[in-house]
Order: sequence, then structure tokens, then C-alpha cells
Amino acid sequence: MFLRSAHVLLERWPAFGAAPLHTWEQSWHDSQRVQSLQPLDLASMRDFLSLTSGSTAARHFNQVAIDTYFYTKSSTDKRKMRAEYAFYGLVPEAMRPWLVQPFGFEDNGERASYKMMRYYLADAALQWVHGAFEPDAFRAFVERLLFFVTTRPRRPCTAAASAQVARTLFVDKVEERVGRFLDMAEGRRIDALAAAAAPELALRPQLERYLRLYRRHERAFEFDHMAIGHGDPCFSNVLYDQQRYLLQLIDPKGALTEQELWTHPLYDLCKISHSVLGDYDFINNGQYRVGFTDANALTLQLELARQAPLKPLFVRQLRAHGFDPRIVRLGEASLFLSMLPLHIDVPNKVLAFLLKARAILDEVESD
Repeated sequence: MFLRSAHVLLERWPAFGAAPLHTWEQSWHDSQRVQSLQPLDLASMRDFLSLTSGSTAARHFNQVAIDTYFYTKSSTDKRKMRAEYAFYGLVPEAMRPWLVQPFGFEDNGERASYKMMRYYLADAALQWVHGAFEPDAFRAFVERLLFFVTTRPRRPCTAAASAQVARTLFVDKVEERVGRFLDMAEGRRIDALAAAAAPELALRPQLERYLRLYRRHERAFEFDHMAIGHGDPCFSNVLYDQQRYLLQLIDPKGALTEQELWTHPLYDLCKISHSVLGDYDFINNGQYRVGFTDANALTLQLELARQAPLKPLFVRQLRAHGFDPRIVRLGEASLFLSMLPLHIDVPNKVLAFLLKARAILDEVESD
């Protein structure tokens, strides 16, 4: 089955003769493998947790392998893999209980990887999209997530320094990503489709509109401190057990030095908001539909039966902690615009992000 040519057998005879075929790992390397599928009984909590704790798909430029005990994440972006791995060791001790510890970093030349223990917890994105949160449970979840954000270590800084970091994250990065997207042939094709449906939906007009609003509210991004940032606490990176109030974060943006840990205090909040208020996880998991109205206008359709009443709970918690939801949403709009080139492999998703960004800017402008 695996050595169909006598010539190949002769070439590999020394290795073949040294060990039986069924124990010779090299013989499998260039062969297609068939993996037996195991039926799951979803009435069994063990089987259900096995399914849900491995349900989130990786981005197209990452790979995730899952077995009974470990997650193994790998990527050709070796610097990012090392930064994610190093993050846990660099953060202050008080933050570590909230994070899943990585281990086993490897660099094989083309790719780098690290491992994490597999916790049989559904991520918050899965629970949110499938309507698993009741009001009391969601309130408790948001309280813990915002407790993590608001109790992060702080470092004093000037308002000007804070404003510069904000500009790097909320302006420079957006402009760079927009340029990258429009440099792609597929990006230009999607942008032309959006512009044909509504000129203001195209990426350049949306970017200009966003920048006008940012300049109008720029003073609101000035703080007297910096904070250590996870960098990507969207719901798919938050593991949560409602019964035990157990919250664990995975996949930080990462850092290679202590200096790289510090970021703008609003950035992580904007990431959380784009899961709660921005419906990012619905779009990212394909639970949406981009279509046309009778007037031939592009429209984004989402089923938010159980989630809509929970969103005001998050807004009230933001205000209780002293944050302006309008400013958080403005930062959130920048995320939808800046992530377009990262999701170019699913063009329909890009249109959904453009429609969502326009809706957020409409809301910020009307406020």
C-alpha cells in the first residue's frame, strides 16, 4: 500500500529492513491518511465538552492541532508564536491566574509552535452565538471579564504619550491595513462591489469618515496611564464555565520584552465590545447573511433573538466603570476596518465587516 514501486523499496531497503513497516514512521510521511471518526453522544457531558471545547476554527494563516490533553498552535509567523509563548512569563504574577499557560515552544525552521493544556470549556463565542447566556449568567460573565480588564497593572504616562499610542493603534494600524487590503486584487474587487451597492460603503469613504470622527473625539483617547494588554480578548479567546465562574484567556497578542506588554487602556475593551455589541463572533462563525433589499441596497442580516436584550447589560457595566460606550464603539469600528485583509479568504465576511463598520459609525455619529 505504501511502497508501490520496487525502485522505492530498494532505495529505502536499509531503513525498511531495520524496522517493521508498521513501526516505521517515515513510511507515512508522504501518504494520505484516513482517520476514523468517533461518534459523539451529545447527551453525555464528556462528549459534549469534547465537541464544544474544540469548535473554534483557527485563522487561515495558523494551524491548531487538538488531542485529548493538549492544544498545539503553529504558524509560519515564528515571531508571533514566540511572542505569544513569552507573554505568560513576562506579565505580572497577579495576571497569570487568568491566562492558560503555554509550554513546549519549538522552532523547526519553517514553522514555530507551542502547546497549551486542553481545558474542556466552551469558549464564550460559542456560548454567545448559540444563546447559552441567561441575563444573570451574562452579567456575572461580564463582571469577571471587566474585572480582569480594570485591575490590570497600570503605568503612569502623560496625556500626550497616551494619545500617541492611541493614534498608533486606532489610526496608523487602520490606514496600513486599508492600504494592504486595497493592494490585493481580491480586495479591490470586493471594494468595487461594495461601492456599486452604495458609494459610502466603499473602504476609502468609510476610512475618511472614521478619521473625521476620531479627530472629533481624539481627546477622549487621552489617559494618564498605560495598561498591560492581552491584545485580543474577543469571545473566541475567552474560555468560560458558567457554573464555576471559571474564566481563562488564551491567544494573547504576545510580547517579547516587558516594554511590549503595555498598551492603550481602551484597546482590550474595544476587542470585547466588538464581540458583544459588534456581533463579530456571529460573522466570524458564518451566522449571518449578506443580501440585497428591494431597493438593491446591501444589508447584513443576523439572528439575535436571545443576545439583543443582553447587550444593554454590557453598556451599563462600561458606564459603571467610567468608560464612554460611544468612544469604545468608535475604537471598535477601527477593528472592523483593520481586520479586512486578515479575512480576505472569505469575501462575503469582508462585506459583512464593511456593513457592520458603517452601522457603528452611524451610531457614533448619531450620538
